[in-house]
This record gives sequence, C-alpha cells and structure tokens, in this order.
Amino acid sequence: MAANNARGTALDVSHGANFTQSSGDNYAGVKIDQQSHIFNVGLSRPLYGEVRGALKYGYSLLQRSEAEVGGGDRTTTGGSISATIDGPFLPRNRFPKLESSASLSYSQPVTSGLNDTGGKFLSCHLSLSWAARVRTN
Repeated sequence: MAANNARGTALDVSHGANFTQSSGDNYAGVKIDQQSHIFNVGLSRPLYGEVRGALKYGYSLLQRSEAEVGGGDRTTTGGSISATIDGPFLPRNRFPKLESSASLSYSQPVTSGLNDTGGKFLSCHLSLSWAARVRTN
C-alpha cells in the first residue's frame, strides 16, 4: 500500500491588479497613469507534526505612462521568493507553552509612484509567543 505524500499539501495561485492615476499635482507636474500586475504561486505542506512549510514565488509587472518616463523604458519587472516555516518548531515536550514561527524572504518589488525604482530586500521573521494565564508561575 502506497503512502499518500500529498496529504495536506496546498497550491495557491493568485493575481492582483492595481491601476493608479493622478491629476499631475506633484513636484514634477506629471500625471501618473500606471498599471501594476502581481502574480503569485505558492506551495505549502506539512513538514512534521503541526509544522507547515511553504515556498512562494511572485512576479510583478509595472507599466508607466510615456509622460512619466520621458521616452525611457515604460515597463519594469520584479520578483520575490519566500520560504516559511510555521508552527511549533520548538519541541512541545520542552517548550509546551511557546508558539513559534519563522520565515525568510527575498524580494525585488516594483511599486507604483513617480520615479519609484523599488529596491532589493532580504527579510527574516522569527516569532515566539507565550500566553500568560492566571495560574502561571
């Protein structure tokens, strides 16, 4: 009998769109007319016990108006990748009252705005929480 290795595995695919326009009342006197599209795909699954892992990839596309770029490239692209571990990765028998999670991500997003070039970001998140009770010593 073969084991079902896909049990608890989830695939997430999404698309987001943002349309930005302005009157041109800014320091450059340029009307903003932008379209931003963000595509994401992610896969998550149980790793062991209550601990889940996820790997996500995102791709973003930003198109600016000719007036904003002054004859330059109107299309900017960026991406992001993240790896996440959620759940009690600390042993419950030694840390029964702690909730824990961790994530690591890299992104090079493109953002709406006048002459905003975005940047490259590496981020890490670690969370340990403990809920005190009335009878906690």
